[in-house]
Amino acid sequence: YVSNIGQTFTSSQLSSWQSAYGKDTHSLVADPKFTTGYALSSGSPAIDKGITLTYIKDDYAGNTRPSGSAFDIGAYEFIFVYAGPYIFSGTGSWSTPSLWSTGTVPTENTQVTIDGACTLTGSVSGLDSVTINSGRSLDLAGFNLATANGLINNGILYLQGGETLTGAITHAPGSTVEYQGSGAYISLAAGNSYDTLRLTGPGSWTLANDLAIAKSLTIGSSATFSAHGKIITIAGNWINNGNFNNDAGRVIFDGDTAIGGSA
Repeated sequence: YVSNIGQTFTSSQLSSWQSAYGKDTHSLVADPKFTTGYALSSGSPAIDKGITLTYIKDDYAGNTRPSGSAFDIGAYEFIFVYAGPYIFSGTGSWSTPSLWSTGTVPTENTQVTIDGACTLTGSVSGLDSVTINSGRSLDLAGFNLATANGLINNGILYLQGGETLTGAITHAPGSTVEYQGSGAYISLAAGNSYDTLRLTGPGSWTLANDLAIAKSLTIGSSATFSAHGKIITIAGNWINNGNFNNDAGRVIFDGDTAIGGSA
């Protein structure tokens, strides 16, 4: 192909075409891995690479779009089949296949159980659900987590504070959420209702909504926490070793509360 400006392209030079004209940004030069009738097979580079069109609800075969985290390129969605359960055991990173019960890292539309100490090494999306077992932990480590049917925390959830969590979040009795970040955060990323909440990082957290804590709140020695005009209701202990700014807010002690800390 020779353009009207004299530039020559071949089929393998899609990136040059995209750069020159700003078109076909979702196109690929790759084996689409078609099955019979142009449906996609597992591992197709067209999976999740299409443009999201909210007015399109299904594919040519009537399957709901999207099946994964985004639309697929082409007439057909690849339909993910749940293969699991995916249970993480031991201590290490999410991306380590040997720590998963299936010997593989979870794929889209799967249910995940954390039964160890797991740390994300990149953002994860497209999951059905994630459950953290009691006494176990998941560290988001600054990365995002998206589920269709929610995160259930029975153990400990660690995060920095700037992550995006997509899907419902349930912090069960006996669970803990600990924010460890060093930035300035204008909301609490894991929701507004906790069992035990700890702010241990050197960052600052400002409430965007009223906050409910069923057990205790701990503000670490290097942390700053601002109510920012919101209401904090706490049924357990208040431990402040850092900086708390009421900032026109209100704290309601709704239980047997012990107030402690060095600040």
